[in-house]
Amino acid sequence: MIDFLVGGGVYAVIAMIPLIALAVSAALITARLARHRYLSREARLVEILPPPQATLANATEFWNHTMGLLKPRWSRWLVQPHLCVEIVASAAGVRFQVWVPGIVPPGTVERAVASAWPGATTSTRNLTVGESPLPKGAYTTGGLVRLGRGEEFPLRTKFDDDPLRALLGALEDLVEGEHCLVRISARPATGLRLARARKAAARRQGHPGLGPCCWTRWTPPSPRSPGECRCCRGHVMT
Repeated sequence: MIDFLVGGGVYAVIAMIPLIALAVSAALITARLARHRYLSREARLVEILPPPQATLANATEFWNHTMGLLKPRWSRWLVQPHLCVEIVASAAGVRFQVWVPGIVPPGTVERAVASAWPGATTSTRNLTVGESPLPKGAYTTGGLVRLGRGEEFPLRTKFDDDPLRALLGALEDLVEGEHCLVRISARPATGLRLARARKAAARRQGHPGLGPCCWTRWTPPSPRSPGECRCCRGHVMT
């Protein structure tokens, strides 16, 4: 092995690094496309006619009902279904609908909507692969919005007014021929993901964890800059 590297094999290894990165990227893209096609097969669209009155508590109850979409642990590594809540607006009005992948049992989302919003009605229709909620041939432009900070930071869940009021007010200015689509993709968080978020939040609050605390219990404190660990009330070397 050493003779191979000394004889110029190190250059061959360096030249293979971009090829390996390209192969890994191609494999990830192929897996994502295959997953998207699998979820889009036999997908359906559930259009929601909301009741006269709806509160934020109803929306929270709806997402609590969707926890039933969480698949067993052994199958989460392959594919975990998600839902897409869509707000489609045009000059004719605003529609609320939910895109449901084909692997979700029929009636699951419809029953969750009926339970969360008493008085709401739903209508379901099947979709073809690649079908868009916007008119065919329309010129479109858009963007992607993600969380700006880590998942361990809490989200604001209490509002004095409806948080969608500003969005719905902006959609009223659409003229004939203009369309707007707001899509929110969400799926239940797994236990491992929640555990990582809790650990990260605990570290930010000054709780390093059981391992570091046990280590600092048997480590003499630093005479220069001693600190105190909130977990075991011992000194932490800094």
